[in-house]
Amino acid sequence: MEIESSNHLLPDDIKWAIVFYKSPHIHIMLPILSNREIARIVGGIYNRPTLSHKQVKYVYDKYLETNSVDNIWNSEGRPRSLTAQQVDELIQFAINNRLESCNTYKEELKLDVSRKTVNNALLEKGYKCYRAPPKLIISNNNIIARRNFAREHLNWNMEDWQRIVFSDESSFSLVNTNGRMMIRRKSNEALIDEAVQPYDNFAKSVLVWGAISYDHMGPLVRVEGTLDSASYIRLFNYRLRKWFPGLYNGEQVFQQDNAKPHIGSYAMNWFDKYDIEVMDWPSQSPDLNIIEDVWNMIKYQLKGQVFGIKTSCGKKSWLYGIALIKEVYKSYMKASQEEWRL
Repeated sequence: MEIESSNHLLPDDIKWAIVFYKSPHIHIMLPILSNREIARIVGGIYNRPTLSHKQVKYVYDKYLETNSVDNIWNSEGRPRSLTAQQVDELIQFAINNRLESCNTYKEELKLDVSRKTVNNALLEKGYKCYRAPPKLIISNNNIIARRNFAREHLNWNMEDWQRIVFSDESSFSLVNTNGRMMIRRKSNEALIDEAVQPYDNFAKSVLVWGAISYDHMGPLVRVEGTLDSASYIRLFNYRLRKWFPGLYNGEQVFQQDNAKPHIGSYAMNWFDKYDIEVMDWPSQSPDLNIIEDVWNMIKYQLKGQVFGIKTSCGKKSWLYGIALIKEVYKSYMKASQEEWRL
């Protein structure tokens, strides 16, 4: 066994030699030796010139306490700073006060430990700090409507969803920042054009309308001026027949959200006139619309790009979405079969 003291490991023979020179019986033959003298003598015998008087004292005191030079190791290790009860109280407090910091937990529970100890205790129990995702506040009536929608379409297969033509409007900025964008440059190139990310707080945007089905991606149409029921119908009154002829013979169903221009009497009368079936859609449900995923993917692809004119922004954004549709339909089908059952 070896003992560690003052960053030195002492073999057992050195420790027993220290005990020998410190023992009272040796004083019958030799005068009483100080710890420094014993350190010098034993260190010389065992070629340990760094042996100190503090080590001599530590070894002999330990011998007097345990009657041995062996180390008595603590199998449990260092005692924990927080008791099990304190940890339970900490977890319960954190659950009830999820927005508070570790320092607040420490102060409110009067824990005599560091902020890091509090954080480690929470981590050990699986409570890690995450950024809170935004969540839309939905009214009770719309929650019921969304639940009913999920139940009604729970057993739809891919052929059923392929009949739906999803539509929506979306706004695209001509200046698209990229959030945190990393640039490789020299220290003196901070402001060169290639190393900066342009932004404009007053950048213009373009509002567009689009529609997609499983097999087709309809046209991207710019929305000019204020959108009402009449201008809404003018966006696609001749385009739907060209791109989605199945809407006119019952093979396809048109989807739109419940925005006022969409469900106004003028728009609904137009759909009735051409016998176009409009899907019953729950309010506050953008997450159920496949085209929203296409919009998001397109906007992600446009990050960091700047467009001089609105037309170029619209054309490029729509090209990005063409290859995404079938994958989005597949993921939507999977979600309807798995997540809607919860």
